[in-house]
Amino acid sequence: MPEERLEFTGNWFIDLGILGFVNLMEEVYGWDLDKLRTEMDQNNEIVFYSLFPVAYFQKWLKDRNQPISKEISSNMSEEVKSKISANSKEEILNYAWWSFIVPMFKELWINKKIENVLKGDYKKKQLKNFWENEVKKLELAHKLEKEIKELISNHQDKLKKILNRKKEIKALDLSDLEKILNTDDIGEEIRNKVSESLNDLKDNLGEVWDVIPKRKESFEFIESTSFRLPIDSGFFKNFMFFNQSKGLKKQKEDLLKLINFELDEEYLKKIDKTINKLFPSLDEFGNIFYTEFPSKTFKSTNPRLFSCLLCFPYAFGKVNTNISFYSNSLEFTCRVNKKIKEYLSWTEQEKNNILKITWQKVIDTLWEMKSVWALENMYLVQYRRLDNQVQEDVEYIGISKLQAEILIDDKIRDALNAYIKISEQGNKAYCWLLEEFLKNKPLLPLFYRTLRLYFAGNINSFPSEVMIYSAAVDKVISELNWEKDKFLFSEEFFNRHKSVVEVIKENIRIYFGLKSSVASLFSGPDKQKEKESLAYQLFGRLKKDHKYGFVNEALKALNSLDEKKNIDFVVSHLFNNILQNDISWQSDAVPIIAGLISKGGEEDEE
Repeated sequence: MPEERLEFTGNWFIDLGILGFVNLMEEVYGWDLDKLRTEMDQNNEIVFYSLFPVAYFQKWLKDRNQPISKEISSNMSEEVKSKISANSKEEILNYAWWSFIVPMFKELWINKKIENVLKGDYKKKQLKNFWENEVKKLELAHKLEKEIKELISNHQDKLKKILNRKKEIKALDLSDLEKILNTDDIGEEIRNKVSESLNDLKDNLGEVWDVIPKRKESFEFIESTSFRLPIDSGFFKNFMFFNQSKGLKKQKEDLLKLINFELDEEYLKKIDKTINKLFPSLDEFGNIFYTEFPSKTFKSTNPRLFSCLLCFPYAFGKVNTNISFYSNSLEFTCRVNKKIKEYLSWTEQEKNNILKITWQKVIDTLWEMKSVWALENMYLVQYRRLDNQVQEDVEYIGISKLQAEILIDDKIRDALNAYIKISEQGNKAYCWLLEEFLKNKPLLPLFYRTLRLYFAGNINSFPSEVMIYSAAVDKVISELNWEKDKFLFSEEFFNRHKSVVEVIKENIRIYFGLKSSVASLFSGPDKQKEKESLAYQLFGRLKKDHKYGFVNEALKALNSLDEKKNIDFVVSHLFNNILQNDISWQSDAVPIIAGLISKGGEEDEE
């Protein structure tokens, strides 16, 4: 249906769910965004009631390294269309559920039941009905339990060695048991006995599960929690088909209700409670209309809301943290995230700096498109952990209109796209300037740390050119931030960024001229120690925010010079740009230090 065409809504949480939905369908079926939209236009109900749930559950298993007992093919869409003659949404979901989803979980369900036996849980009251409804199944469980106890009792030392454990082994889980059975370190007789009992029980349980897709709704235990898809979700726990108290029938019914958006008020409240985990609490932000997420309000505008929200985690790339790029364009967002994913698939050394990779691919794509509009309407969303109780390191990073205007200039962007050393050692010894700029942090304090290393003799060269660019950027931003309150909401307020790049470039030109003048005034091998000492003194005044001390030290040094060519320019700058400047004098002071520590032969920017 055209009215269900995939587009972003303007709500970042829903939009990342839509992105996750697109990513899921591409991963499983190989469809790009255009192909997915075409399929939705032509076969909307098959996409949402068959292809989506099958893809979702396969992805759920794959992400948890669980066995997938029935793989699906890329041409499943054609297979579903050929098998389903009716247009009933429920019939379409029924076909997917019994033909693909339930068979898909066979091995995981068997493994969960084996774990019941290994832990002795099969004797507990809530599980006894399942194990006691068939004599053979119970006998096989008893037999396996008995042989496991014999194995642990008679081969304790060997088991400790195989499993690399020091403490006494009192029980085994399924992965332990499979590891033991795949070695020759225990006797062949006991290994064969245990292996045979394990396989007999697995075969018996498999036969039980295989009956379900054949008998479907007529299966006598269809509502029993012993027969359910063994799935759970830390974050979406309130989506009812994850609930441990639901059997296969209820799980399917709840999934149908979610896709249909046919949910009662109480159910919606429970879901909203889950979704609002990512938003500030009412204590943190009292504006209820901003913080709460009443999903029922989206029913008319986004009838597939919950299908998308289930896919929210699939919007994120997972390397050390979970991170996704987001803009207000679905096409552009897909394009950037695909570039990041492709890059990470073939490079290993950069995976520890996912934020750097993400921004670089974002910026690469933007320069291709030359789009300031896109640049100033995009964000990174990242989190380390999400579950029903904890949201760890959730962060939203955006680019302001001002930053967008600055970054679109090639020279400024290239200068800021640099690493500088800020500490002697450790994994944070180097800092990526562009990342700090995008986080809206001032850049000069970083260079103070680099200057400390330089004066301590820990680095041989200093990135003075990059510092000058950074100082010019910091100056303009600090002055704009100071001035904005004077004309808030006036015409000047909305136009204040229009000439910002020109102002920065003019400051850069002045700063390089100032650096060159200072360097020529203190040139010559006999002045090396003098200018290094002066640079160190001026740096001390700068980091302590002693403006008058900085100017006095500089004037005293200039006055002692024999050769005073270009001195007027430097003195004028000290009086007009530093002494009379309470807002950004630090930026105007930096080129003087850069000139003093510059080495002979350095080329200055024109």
